[in-house]
Amino acid sequence: MIKDNKTILKETEKKLAVFEDSEIRRVLFDGDWYYVIEDVVKALTDSVNPKGYLKDIRRRDKILSEGWGQIATPLPISTMTRPKKSLQV
Repeated sequence: MIKDNKTILKETEKKLAVFEDSEIRRVLFDGDWYYVIEDVVKALTDSVNPKGYLKDIRRRDKILSEGWGQIATPLPISTMTRPKKSLQV
């Protein structure tokens, strides 16, 4: 279990979503599903570098970049390499 912001996340509350054969990590937090932004961008754009794609979009769109902290919330989620890593969802 992971304790974050006074909410307990159980392993059963973490699921993998599939969109057109692309895996998208997600986590249930405070009753809402949050999706890993990089996974969504990769699935929608077929980008080989979704992190760079996001950086480019934020660099080009100042309003998006300024409000990024309200859009992207770092939450702990399991990854292939690390059991509990905070990713922007």
